[in-house]
Amino acid sequence: MVNQLKEGIYVNFELNPTNERDSKAVIVLSDVQGHKLGYIPAFYSGFMFDVIRK
Repeated sequence: MVNQLKEGIYVNFELNPTNERDSKAVIVLSDVQGHKLGYIPAFYSGFMFDVIRK
């Protein structure tokens, strides 16, 4: 799915506080049918989680 992304296609971010590995996990979803592309790397997830929540 990631290889099908092109310039101009949006992605959405979804908080995933119940994630067992990272309580501030953020899922990256495509705007096309909401396919899960992956997660924000843990190094950035805390910052992104707080930004999105606010």
